[in-house]
Amino acid sequence: MQAFTAPAPADPDIANDSLTARISVLVGLFPTRRAAAAAGGISVDQVGRYMVGVNAAPFPVLARLAAAQGVSLDWLATGRGPMRREPGTPPAGLPGQEVWGLFPSEVPGWFRPVPMAVRLPPMPGLPEGEVVAVMVPDDSLRGEGVRGGHVCYCAAGSQPFAGDLVLVRREDGLVALLPAERVPAGRHPLVAPVMVVRRKW
Repeated sequence: MQAFTAPAPADPDIANDSLTARISVLVGLFPTRRAAAAAGGISVDQVGRYMVGVNAAPFPVLARLAAAQGVSLDWLATGRGPMRREPGTPPAGLPGQEVWGLFPSEVPGWFRPVPMAVRLPPMPGLPEGEVVAVMVPDDSLRGEGVRGGHVCYCAAGSQPFAGDLVLVRREDGLVALLPAERVPAGRHPLVAPVMVVRRKW
């Protein structure tokens, strides 16, 4: 890992602007600013202040944000080298319910699930170990009562009923949240009805 060399004192604004731009790129990898705030352990307002350079982001916050998206700290600090770390997974072994972020894929309406560094408390009454939590990526399901940034706790192995919102995973690994009536015919590796929607972190 290369050591970070600070720019000459004559250029502090340039260095700060470029770091601010990279922070904005990093935050843009999350489905919402709320998701970035949760991963960083900070408020949504503070995320905005870091993105425009009003406040300097502390290293632990940047490290948590970078870890959640597989971003290289070398790239974040210097702007040099690849933006993404070598393929891997976010830190494992954290307590609580794992949450998937849903990122756009080449197939409209279907998303690539990526485990986030943030963990949430398990939801009482749901079967332990059979629950998948996903962060809703946008407001396309507003009519179903969920918006971007909400987290849906989905119970694998439960039978969906008409009117349910369902998490579906295809054979190619892409997932979608769909009304039960719109689940494509055929067998799917995962069909999990939404049991609880968490609207606040």
